[in-house]
Amino acid sequence: MSDLYIAGVEEFRNRFPIFREKVYINSCSKGALSDLVVEAIQEFLDTWRFRGSPWEVWGERVAQARAAFANLIGAEPREIAVSFCASTAINAIASALEYKGRSKVVLGTLEFPTMAHIWLAQRKRGAQVVRVNGRNHRLEPEDYAAEIDENTLIIPMTHVCYENGFKTDIKKVIQLAHSFGAYAFVDAYQSMGTTPINVKELDVDFLVSGCLKYMLGLPGIAFLYVKSELIERLEPCDTGWQAQSLRNMLNNEALDYAEDARRFQSGTQAAQNAYAALAGMQMLQAVGLPAIEAWIGELTQAIIDGAIARGMQVLTPTDRRDRGAMVAIQSKDPAAAVAALQEHGVIASWRGSAVRLSVHYYNDMDDVEAALRVLESNRDLMVGA
Repeated sequence: MSDLYIAGVEEFRNRFPIFREKVYINSCSKGALSDLVVEAIQEFLDTWRFRGSPWEVWGERVAQARAAFANLIGAEPREIAVSFCASTAINAIASALEYKGRSKVVLGTLEFPTMAHIWLAQRKRGAQVVRVNGRNHRLEPEDYAAEIDENTLIIPMTHVCYENGFKTDIKKVIQLAHSFGAYAFVDAYQSMGTTPINVKELDVDFLVSGCLKYMLGLPGIAFLYVKSELIERLEPCDTGWQAQSLRNMLNNEALDYAEDARRFQSGTQAAQNAYAALAGMQMLQAVGLPAIEAWIGELTQAIIDGAIARGMQVLTPTDRRDRGAMVAIQSKDPAAAVAALQEHGVIASWRGSAVRLSVHYYNDMDDVEAALRVLESNRDLMVGA
């Protein structure tokens, strides 16, 4: 499947059976299931059924997924740890830091809750968590600048806000962090698979993402990037046997961290999820992230323009440079609005006070119109502009 080629939106869309019956516009909750991911999962099941316990085969697939993610973000495989979810990956870094001298964690209010919870838990170890408040559903570099100083240890930041799709100017915030000697940690879970990201060009220290959303895989697998020169400086307390060197992996008398980013792993990897992850990433690479980003920009613009034209209030930035692959439309009763969409075969979700329409390369303009048509017919549930 490494030589997979997908010509365009229609060919890509045809790989996802759900579109034969539904309008699926909920990728920030869960990516749609493709036939290639089904085939990959079946391949894992066949190896289990007919070969019993081929751990060497499964381990190779995990390694292939690691390499594919590294290629996706411009990193080296040795800089990638394979984890179970963003939470375990973030915890590995948080547990490796010492909150002495520098202790401040500068954390925005637009983060997905898991990022906040993990750093708030580090207060028991001496971390001083300072919140950065956004304005008008946005967080600008100058908002971070007001809180960063010489005591700042790390700045965790979401690339795209899960509630309203606002895209942080992570490059400027990373530069700001480094100007004060602080680490920069990007949560790319809501953006990876929809836009090109190069960790070397960004000069980011840590980046995490998982596969259940725009990367088109399963829950239960995530990837952590750690800048090469930082790897051996950090020794996580949140650890396990898969974080150890090969020579001491099964030695229960020693703690001997791996020399590469595997030291930020923990227990036995979910091999079946690596099969699905690799298939999803190969689909993304077959199209190319620039093409995916361009089409998503067209779709989100159509949603915004259509919602505004219908007199609805949009919480997502209108400039495509400032938004990810979703649009949030204000609702008086977002749960009821999502239920109304579902009644008409449109699968979406809601966060906060808004209906969230999140798109991917497999969506088309008919999907956009179908969703907006249902919302327009339920104007009593929506907030006017």
